[in-house]
Amino acid sequence: MIAQLCSLAGQSRQNFNILVFQDGDNGTIESVVESFPKLYPEVKIEFKYISNRDDDYRHSLREIALQDTKASFLLLTNDDNYHVPKFLRELMPPLESRDYRVSYSNLMHSQFGYQPFET
Repeated sequence: MIAQLCSLAGQSRQNFNILVFQDGDNGTIESVVESFPKLYPEVKIEFKYISNRDDDYRHSLREIALQDTKASFLLLTNDDNYHVPKFLRELMPPLESRDYRVSYSNLMHSQFGYQPFET
């Protein structure tokens, strides 16, 4: 998780907040999120813990995020994702122009030997 958070903190576009949802076993996730502002004080980060684990590939957490957000834009991602520094800078302009309501990008996936994967 720390690698993903650092990749978000390293974005060339910095007008966003991070909300980390955790379900089931809390483990060390909350302590990672709580210590993160010491490394990146400019990044706004919040932690929400849901004690119930639905074992539904976190679809229920995504639904909660979609219902709870007041943000104009929402990025749903998982803790094993890494975002290159220009990810948000490249992804956001079509959405902000209101020409599109959904945006997605190609990726590299470990399942394919970290080769480009067209979505």
